[in-house]
Amino acid sequence: MDVNGHLHSNLWDGPWTRSRRSYHQYWGWNGLFIVTGLIVLLLPVLFRLLPKEEAVHVRFDFVGAASIGIGVTGLLLFMTTGSFLALAAGVIFIIVFWQRIKRAEQPFVQPQLLTNKPYMLLSVMVFAAFAAHFATLFLMPLMLSRLFGLSSAYTGLIIFPGAILSALFSNVVGRMIDRYGNHLILRSGSMLMLLGAVLFAFLSHSSPYAILFSYIPLSLGVTMLTTSVSNEMSRILPKEQIGAGMGFSQLIQFVGGAFGVALSGKSIAWQKALPLADVYTHIYWGIAVIVLLAGISYFMYQTIQQSGRLSTS
Repeated sequence: MDVNGHLHSNLWDGPWTRSRRSYHQYWGWNGLFIVTGLIVLLLPVLFRLLPKEEAVHVRFDFVGAASIGIGVTGLLLFMTTGSFLALAAGVIFIIVFWQRIKRAEQPFVQPQLLTNKPYMLLSVMVFAAFAAHFATLFLMPLMLSRLFGLSSAYTGLIIFPGAILSALFSNVVGRMIDRYGNHLILRSGSMLMLLGAVLFAFLSHSSPYAILFSYIPLSLGVTMLTTSVSNEMSRILPKEQIGAGMGFSQLIQFVGGAFGVALSGKSIAWQKALPLADVYTHIYWGIAVIVLLAGISYFMYQTIQQSGRLSTS
């Protein structure tokens, strides 16, 4: 579950950063990095725990890495700025990336991954989960400060319970996967995320405590879904594709998070003539639709898996 721990650290970092605003008022921005910097003390321990492996020298595909990076950046810039030049650059470099990985001897991403339908459906699920979660992390401080006038300290305290429960729940999720399998956790995580998004849409404008309790199921659902998705990916991918597959999944997660934040920001700008409470309600109904996309992707994935088992039996 080492990959899952890394995934969860990304989920935990967002809420933890926001909760640290409570002592930012007293320590200044420099104090925000004190707790994060303590991880340096663990590096000697982590190096000792790493398994000994024989180094294999491979040629890194800088062209492929640069083209996907520029392509994704261009598409995100188009979303935030509306620049058609950024859109054109994004599309062009995505095409360059695809042509590059088909021809390179050691491509940045094996093209077989992108034509692997079960893997791509799982990737859509994790993209949707990160888009919904990071959009929520972006919106909660705005709602708490603009709708209810809360300070940074109280904003951090409202967000903190969902974050700490999610962190503590990660080990439980691992044991649940070992006992019940990935599919039950995938379904449960999707339903919890949908519940959280719907609660936000109905209740977030009513009280800060409604935001607190709405975030808990969404945060737990993201932990369940992303952990089980990464576990399922490692199960279905061939051994030689696991490293690239998990790495590309990480890229998809970060792109999903950036997409969620960018879309939320643009949605606020598009609705600037409306009351703020209505703006956030509309955005959370949109987040619920994104979560539904994850659920639809899961059922398509399950159908493919079941048809594959029937054909081999």
